[in-house]
Amino acid sequence: MRGKVKRVTRNVYGVHYGGTSYTERRTNVWAVLYNGDDVEIDEDDILSYYGRQRFSGNLVQTLNGDLHNVWIDYYENDSGFYCLDGCLSDYI
Repeated sequence: MRGKVKRVTRNVYGVHYGGTSYTERRTNVWAVLYNGDDVEIDEDDILSYYGRQRFSGNLVQTLNGDLHNVWIDYYENDSGFYCLDGCLSDYI
């Protein structure tokens, strides 16, 4: 599939395991397309491309600027989520 990126967002959320006080912090980065689809972008690929070790608000803003109005290819994985087809460097 193919779509044009409207914006990039990063979600941070916690997963609580029942019966314990343990909550695991999880994150993911999504390209929101003009057609309404949300495409997950691998966080390790993003960090590698920009030569970073950690995420910051500025990194997400930079990625948002670099991908805005860019056509990307994506596919649906076995879990029903859309994922970027290829590496980030294929599109920037």
